[in-house]
Amino acid sequence: MNTKIEEVLLVPKGKKRTAPFLRGPIPVAWLEKAGKLPGKALHIGISLWFLRGVTKSDTFPFNQNRQERYGVKRDAARRGMNALLNAGLITMKAMPGRRLLVTIVSNDEAAATPAVCSVHHEIQNPTESERPSAVVNSQESRI
Repeated sequence: MNTKIEEVLLVPKGKKRTAPFLRGPIPVAWLEKAGKLPGKALHIGISLWFLRGVTKSDTFPFNQNRQERYGVKRDAARRGMNALLNAGLITMKAMPGRRLLVTIVSNDEAAATPAVCSVHHEIQNPTESERPSAVVNSQESRI
């Protein structure tokens, strides 16, 4: 777990524990654009804004497995992240053996126009043509 995220969950002595909250401002244009995307993209977007507030940075590590606390399964989180990426609302950087680094693109110009971004294959499921033939054949035998 990221140490800054742990700091929010652990309260120092003498401090009053408060419920987690979203730190703003969050551009309404960003939320509107995310809300029009399919699936759980808006759920993931809100979770990203929470992490942005916790880390106090536009770029932070993202763990797809922790999204189940918001009712989002890992595969749905991946699809939501790809939808946000394709809409130009976030950028991602995948590094082998490390968590995905996500950057929220929060300026109004980026939220108004889609951007083309590319992501490494580490965060995407391979298509049928990219899978090795042994994997495809074993799946066909199960059907």
